[in-house]
Amino acid sequence: MKLRTSRILLLPIFIILLPLFFLNFLYFIVIFSFIAIFIEIYRIYRYVEIKKENIIEKVGIIKINIKKTKKDNIINIKIVQGPIARIFNYGDVIFMTLSEKIEAKYIYNPKRFLKINKF
Repeated sequence: MKLRTSRILLLPIFIILLPLFFLNFLYFIVIFSFIAIFIEIYRIYRYVEIKKENIIEKVGIIKINIKKTKKDNIINIKIVQGPIARIFNYGDVIFMTLSEKIEAKYIYNPKRFLKINKF
């Protein structure tokens, strides 16, 4: 003798759980949006200016940190790229002096960037 489960009982359970699925999806969208907005704000308020003689890094919204270094003081330049960054051809360029380092993040085509700025 085979026992059959009633499909009528499964329908109310699905209707009860449907709002929970929707709320979880809504929470995911809200959290993802906040993370994306935070990353964009961080990216906008952190930049590096390269001038004829100086490299200036500015970081911050309320408290602004400024690092200024002469191009003559740079002893090493390093390009950091992960596997995905190599596929999409972007990376970080790190300028090192004896006392500090200045990072230019998310530079498109970092090798060409260094050739154009004559380092």
